[in-house]
Amino acid sequence: MEGTARKDRENKRAPKAKRGRPRAPSWLNDDALKMWDEMSELLDGMQVLTRADGKVLAVMCDQWARWRDMQDWLDEEGSTYTTVNSQGVEMHRPRPEAAQAGACLDRFIRLSERFGLTPVDRERAQRRADGDDSEIDKFKRKHAG
Repeated sequence: MEGTARKDRENKRAPKAKRGRPRAPSWLNDDALKMWDEMSELLDGMQVLTRADGKVLAVMCDQWARWRDMQDWLDEEGSTYTTVNSQGVEMHRPRPEAAQAGACLDRFIRLSERFGLTPVDRERAQRRADGDDSEIDKFKRKHAG
């Protein structure tokens, strides 16, 4: 949500989740569980974590662990492999695991943004809370239509 925060625009019936740390799901592997502990402590300290956030946080931590595993493998094996085509020409191709690792990292970043874990997202959230607009928001309103 962008724009100026005003009392008359508040949805008073919007559901409110109770603040607190959700329980880590049992299916998280060790690396994901370490990230869970780190992120849940951080997000709880930022006062943005609720019990309703458990599944999203679990996916975020799982994506981090998967990225880390694939990145470790790529560090050992390399991000490309060599093959020979039907004409006998040697070709270097990107490993599919590199694309998978990139997709995991993208999902992790997108989910971390939802929790306000990037400077831009924290600044946007603070602006909304303060009712301030950025210069871009003002420009958009002025030139809309």
